[in-house]
Amino acid sequence: MALLNRLSLINYFKKGSAPSEKHFADLIESTVNIVDDGISREGENGFRITPVGRSNRLISFYKNFKQLKPEWSFNLDKDGVNGLIIQQEENEPVLVLKNDGNVGIGIENPKSKLDVDGFVTAKGRSGSYLNGQVAGDGRWHAVIENLTEPSAFELMVRVDGARGSGRYALAHVIALNTFGGKTTTDGISKTSVQYGSYFNRLKFRWSGSLYNYSLEVKTARHYGLDPKTGEPFSIRFSVTNILPF
Repeated sequence: MALLNRLSLINYFKKGSAPSEKHFADLIESTVNIVDDGISREGENGFRITPVGRSNRLISFYKNFKQLKPEWSFNLDKDGVNGLIIQQEENEPVLVLKNDGNVGIGIENPKSKLDVDGFVTAKGRSGSYLNGQVAGDGRWHAVIENLTEPSAFELMVRVDGARGSGRYALAHVIALNTFGGKTTTDGISKTSVQYGSYFNRLKFRWSGSLYNYSLEVKTARHYGLDPKTGEPFSIRFSVTNILPF
């Protein structure tokens, strides 16, 4: 069927014209049919699109009608992957949203919540496994507790004293442990810096029992009391779990 614009169809049915069977067929073919085309609009679900026939393609995007192959396409459940696949024609998928919640960028079958086949560029990075704060009062405080199996964590830790006190410290920590609690004397790799006195530094250790252990942090000295709260200045931390299996 030739592609016809609205004006051509209108001319078929102007007063005094005699529309033929072909004209009615052109009119019908120019409209959307819910059953044949798999497209409808529903009050509860909004715009509804289903693949036609054996195809898994939902939408194709072209620069113009003369183009034979689409620039982009949205596909559903393609090549054994259950989910929504966005790709350029004949190229690897750009974005895959699987039914199990995994998301892939540049990869066909993502194996984790976000699976990227390529370099990732970001302005910053922050761990979300655990975020919190403990007192910078020179005593040991648990950062991660109740660990019962081998673990591996990355931490960024910061403590600031009163303004003008000259008490500041930062630490980047990789903490590894199997079992052992307080009997473990290694497995903590720390890159740290403190301003001023050596006693402004941050310290870390493992504590607890063989099968229930914790990672602890302390300041080497009491950082003083925050005049706003009357409590010790806080050690702030963010933790990333880096053991995926």
